[in-house]
Amino acid sequence: MKTTLHLIATLVAVGLVAGASLSLVNGWAQPLIDANETKVKMAGVMEVVPGGAASKPISEVAPGPASADNLEAYQVLDGQGQVLGWAVFGEGTGFSDKIRLMVGVSPDLNRTLGIKILKDSETPGLGTKIREGAYPDQFFGRGRPAPGLEAGPLTVVKGAAEAPNEVQAITGATISSKAVVSIVNESVSKLRSRIGQGEAGR
Repeated sequence: MKTTLHLIATLVAVGLVAGASLSLVNGWAQPLIDANETKVKMAGVMEVVPGGAASKPISEVAPGPASADNLEAYQVLDGQGQVLGWAVFGEGTGFSDKIRLMVGVSPDLNRTLGIKILKDSETPGLGTKIREGAYPDQFFGRGRPAPGLEAGPLTVVKGAAEAPNEVQAITGATISSKAVVSIVNESVSKLRSRIGQGEAGR
């Protein structure tokens, strides 16, 4: 009986020490993790709006009910303080799991400038092509003019894109392709609602 109680007491003590240690390590490491994530995020903001030198969170440019529209976006400026465009974050469901991305759009919100996939669990070799290569190149305007949003939301086509608002799907990964475009459309729509078309380039 005494041996059993001693064993239980020892296990409880070890558990308490381990729990406290993990808590201390987490408390020390979390700020570093958060700082690194912020650094990666801000580098991505400049990537999707080429030529950017500085950025302002949307809360400074267009204060509003951030919790209501769940919008994270940054106005991107060049070295002289001129607005180059916006970087807006979005999230939605892909083929396998959630896709999180940021997309760069022109100051008038009518044309994409670039895209960066931040998180996904799409099918290796197929859906993962949303990250690099010909598919994301379309949003940067590499090879053809970047997709335009002026005539309406972006749409996905299986063949070569012809209309200004068309994006060519990845062969064998149409669902992933459509998921990205859907997230982009929703994110830009939220940004337009938040800042208003007339305020976009200010």
